[in-house]
Amino acid sequence: MVLTKSFEAEDSRMNSVVTFKNDEQSNSRHLMSSIKAVISHPPKTRRTFLIEKWLDLYRSQPWLAKQNAVENLERGRRAGLKKELDKKKFLTGKQAEEVRKEVSERSERALRKEDEHTRDGSRKMAETATST
Repeated sequence: MVLTKSFEAEDSRMNSVVTFKNDEQSNSRHLMSSIKAVISHPPKTRRTFLIEKWLDLYRSQPWLAKQNAVENLERGRRAGLKKELDKKKFLTGKQAEEVRKEVSERSERALRKEDEHTRDGSRKMAETATST
């Protein structure tokens, strides 16, 4: 009795999910292999998700087109500012190099003057020593 109830419960559950083709009560055991089980409600076949198509649709939205135009303007403005900054950087680098050259030339001149002054002082001392 318990076995019959469990068999009937299993059978009703299977009949709600699966349909059996070629299943007849009059089939002999030799025809049992011809019975095929088919899902009653097959799942939907899902298409593959193509990100490119979705992005095309997403980007075609009017508010995104406006946002994209604003971003392009900002990108162009930033490129102009970068170009201007690069130009200023180049000029300041060149000016810094000129300043370094000038500083080194001035220090060389100062050293030469100091050497000349020291030599002149040494000569004068030598002349005064020889004259006395």
